[in-house]
Amino acid sequence: MSALEITIPGIAVPQGSMRLVNGGRRMIHSNKDLPAWRATMGAYTIAEIVRKERQTSQRFPLTGPVDLAVTFSFPRPRTHYRTGRFSDLLRTAAPRYMQVGPDLDKLVRAVGDALTAACAILDDKQIHLIHAAKRWADDHPPCTTITLWDSNA
Repeated sequence: MSALEITIPGIAVPQGSMRLVNGGRRMIHSNKDLPAWRATMGAYTIAEIVRKERQTSQRFPLTGPVDLAVTFSFPRPRTHYRTGRFSDLLRTAAPRYMQVGPDLDKLVRAVGDALTAACAILDDKQIHLIHAAKRWADDHPPCTTITLWDSNA
């Protein structure tokens, strides 16, 4: 089985906590941008599933254990760059690794739920191995790259 590879343009949104509204009768995600981000991930995932099913004999949703690799790329803040005529160059003190929010585990949680909603997998509890990273998008626009494959393959 070949892997399902999805690239989703844009800045990833973490799936944080839930909060009660309407006098405690309903729960919603605390991040107002999450529904739109999950819909975008779902649309790109469904498009890739359709393409994969047309080109191969593979069928979705995957039902066994799966491995997930995901990389979140974020734009650097303006403060990482020099000023004046060298404003396109990074400062020497600009961090190499992204050690600021959003939290990596909350980003991965959003991906797992989006993969389930898009019928790539039956449930995100099938994810047996996760390799996740967040990085600065120095050489390309911000995006999320997801690779999903059957652990038994």
